[in-house]
Amino acid sequence: MALLGTASGRATDIGLIEFLGSAELPARTILEDTLVGGLSGLAWDPQTGRFLAISDDPGHRGPVRFYDLEVQLAGGRLEEGGLRMVDVTPLRQQRRGRPLRPGTSDTEAIVLRSDGTLFVASEGFADDGVPPFIAEFGRDGRQLRELELPRRFLPGPGGAAVRHNLAFESLTVTPSGRYLYAGTENALRADGPAADLAVGSPVRLVRFELPGGRPAGEFLYVVEPMPFPPADPDGFRVNGLVELLALDDETLLALERAWAAGVGNAVRLYLVSVGGANDVTTVEGPLGVDPAVRPVEKELLVDLGELGIRLDNLEGMALGPPLEDDRRTLVLVSDDNFDPENQVTQVLALALGDRVPPVPELQGRGHRSPHEGVWVRGVGGVVTAVLPEAAGGGFWLQAEAGDGDTGTSEGLCVVPGGPLVLGESDPLADASGGPGTGDDPPTKSVAPPPAKSLAPGDRVIVSGRVEERGRTGELPVTCLRATDVRVMERGVALPAPLLIGGAGRRPPGVVFEDDGFESFDPEDDAADFWESLEGMRVELAQPVAVVGPTSRFGDLVVLADGGRRAAARTLRGGLLLRAGDPNPDLLTLDGRLIGGLPEAAVGDRLAGTVTGVLDYAFGTYRLVVSEPLPPLEHAEPAAEEIRLASGPGRLTVATYNLENLDARDSEERFAALASSIVDGIGAPDLLALQEVQDDSGPEDDGVVGADGTLGQLTAAIAAAGGPAYAWRQIDPEDGADGGEPGGNIRVAFLFRSDRLDFVDRPGGGALDAVSVAPGDDGPQLTLSPGRVAPRDPAFTGDPKMVTPGPKTVAPDPGQGDSGEPAAKRVAPREIGAPAPGFGPSRKPLAAELVFEGRRLFVINCHLTSKRGDDPLFGVRQPPRPNTEPQRSRQARLVRELVEALLEEDPEAHVLVLGDLNEHEFRPPLRVLEGAVLVNLMERVDPADRYSYNYRGNSQLLDHVLASRGLLAAAVVRVDIAHLNADLPLGQRASDHDPIVVELDFTRRR
Repeated sequence: MALLGTASGRATDIGLIEFLGSAELPARTILEDTLVGGLSGLAWDPQTGRFLAISDDPGHRGPVRFYDLEVQLAGGRLEEGGLRMVDVTPLRQQRRGRPLRPGTSDTEAIVLRSDGTLFVASEGFADDGVPPFIAEFGRDGRQLRELELPRRFLPGPGGAAVRHNLAFESLTVTPSGRYLYAGTENALRADGPAADLAVGSPVRLVRFELPGGRPAGEFLYVVEPMPFPPADPDGFRVNGLVELLALDDETLLALERAWAAGVGNAVRLYLVSVGGANDVTTVEGPLGVDPAVRPVEKELLVDLGELGIRLDNLEGMALGPPLEDDRRTLVLVSDDNFDPENQVTQVLALALGDRVPPVPELQGRGHRSPHEGVWVRGVGGVVTAVLPEAAGGGFWLQAEAGDGDTGTSEGLCVVPGGPLVLGESDPLADASGGPGTGDDPPTKSVAPPPAKSLAPGDRVIVSGRVEERGRTGELPVTCLRATDVRVMERGVALPAPLLIGGAGRRPPGVVFEDDGFESFDPEDDAADFWESLEGMRVELAQPVAVVGPTSRFGDLVVLADGGRRAAARTLRGGLLLRAGDPNPDLLTLDGRLIGGLPEAAVGDRLAGTVTGVLDYAFGTYRLVVSEPLPPLEHAEPAAEEIRLASGPGRLTVATYNLENLDARDSEERFAALASSIVDGIGAPDLLALQEVQDDSGPEDDGVVGADGTLGQLTAAIAAAGGPAYAWRQIDPEDGADGGEPGGNIRVAFLFRSDRLDFVDRPGGGALDAVSVAPGDDGPQLTLSPGRVAPRDPAFTGDPKMVTPGPKTVAPDPGQGDSGEPAAKRVAPREIGAPAPGFGPSRKPLAAELVFEGRRLFVINCHLTSKRGDDPLFGVRQPPRPNTEPQRSRQARLVRELVEALLEEDPEAHVLVLGDLNEHEFRPPLRVLEGAVLVNLMERVDPADRYSYNYRGNSQLLDHVLASRGLLAAAVVRVDIAHLNADLPLGQRASDHDPIVVELDFTRRR
């Protein structure tokens, strides 16, 4: 099918529009002693291979003229230096052959007929009584004739006809040569208002019959309202029809250009159909008032503002030469208004194709569409799911027939690029009335009732721009930003979902991406596997195991097939995170379409299949559930029993992250935490707490004290039947310790004064560093409690402290949002870009205590978070653990304090514990252990070794490490109390599980 119509006038089509680049003419270009500028219209001359560009100079800077312009596409792209002015031709009078008299014309449009003659339109100067004209010229610039315009287009008494500077701006000849179309920039005064904010303008398109030039109809074209206001509410603004380009006898391209003072230009390209419009020749005005008057149909093809480049005053447009792939170039030019200080002569090149890429081709074999940035028109498919406006709007469609390639998805997300036009007919229907393929001439189909809204089962035709959407660091999602949606049929059967698990396809269970996305391998790489299903309907084989509890965002994480093929499960049915295995086969369920998901815990399962549309967001693959869920079967895990207990010679110590606890939290929250401490872990003798906030919580009001927070907690513990705890902590400087803004997060100790003696050595402030000094009976802390290295950049933050750039070896195997390891080990490689600098972080707190005459040194840590690491399932593979160097330096500072204690007494009893925000197999733990500490978590059964659940990965972030002297003096038992991590938000007291250690000094080794 040809892009241009033929002599028969048969309709043509556009299926694809691609931006090929832009270029600018050098300012103040001079050609044959005339200043080049004011280019307002274009025509393509296939005989010379050049464009003819008309200037709107009325003869003040040289003769009224047009130029020959060469537009050179190198490799199919327009780049700077690709423009060259070749020739200039003055327009001359018909009789005497003299140049047109200055001030008698404002030439704005030019077209070239197949016989070599030109039509030129001038909008005149209505306020000065200079009428517009449309005249025919020879290729040499000599006028041959002037067409007779209907009287209404001429200046009238009192300015009652055309508006000044808003008259004939557009002109085009149909490829068949039968018609000449002309349009004014805005409405005639009698027809309606000029375009303004929220006000469109009813323009008349005049059709002249050729070769005679007699008017043969007028049609209503409505110019859009101003898309944005000027910077000054009273500033100048204009939007108008500035160019027309005929594709066949009744199909036109229309260019609208808006300008607002202090803001700039907006340029939009429309497809216009005249076929169904009324002839308004006999309508005296105003137009647009009579509902029986049908305007021309308009369809937005391209909003050039989406290109992300500065647009100048684009006014001219012409089809150019074909490209090697048979697409046709479309070239646009701007009028610089002879203002080289503020404007430029800008040329844009686009490619027009008549083939509509089907959905699998738009998706392509890869994570980015081969048609990214291209506008497509008439993509067909069936709506499979629709998001409500409150959830962002948009929908998913799926091709009714695939391409037979399992590596290309047949689904696509469609997002609104503005108010969606839900049309009633198909601009690309084939002879059977189905979606057009671009292989046959389009015909009209029988229209269904007008669509008020979309619903699953609608067969649609969609036009818009192909985009890759996603946040920085995340994988892109191929979407179509729609400008036009047309419903062709309702109640169509949805495509069958593709089964995941069971007898269907299975995602790789270990490898997420092992080659940095250099190759696309859905069989081996989970990233490529899920990408091959992006936007498609899929079904998870039953039963569906819950491995991530319902989160604060209402989603949960699952495995198909009950998780039977998962490599490592927890004792409660979770999915263990291990070095080299990020569990890329897990999937997050999104319940937006079904009114939310049930409250589920790890180990629960859905007794049936789960169907939805595959999506990706927030760094993870997600299944947007589109059909009712099967029943949820709750697991009944064994009650968590902590058999560790204190008593004579036995000391219990616990670490517990309280998840941003502050005095303004509810009584219920304090009661839940108290119950977990008293009933869950047996009210240990010593509690190392993390994430204790100031008394005003996240309110940034200068408050730093936390006595109210700790007072409420200890009161709630006592009310729950626990002991009377005392506490020690040090208030941070306001806003200096990171965490939730305004919260002034810190670590703190609770202790039973009837079981422990806290050695108070005062003087420790927010910036006073604890150190080791010799004492009468061994080492002692200079401050107790005292903060560890509070002035070191590892804790204060320092933008200059960065991960080294080149020559840095990527650690095995990268980190995700919570520090998960990447897919599988790859060879070390260099990373070129440095990581962000260190941010402020909470400071460790060291304390000296005495238990039954034994001196115990305890360091409570909450190392910097993993916020800032590459997403586990993100675009960089293996993910880079940007925050890990800071944790390693913090760990080294803590270890140095331990080493100082052991230098004084190699048998000193030391515990380092807390939320280290790191896994047992990562470098910061190795740094902290050094040769002086043993991580007690390695004594826990691997199937039980987790304290946190992040996106379905059960993982260990909390740790207890002991000195060898302590391990020699006591039998040590350790247990993780799984009170929170496996539970949904509404059933847990915190997001971390507490860890309890029993030091039994009655049974020395």
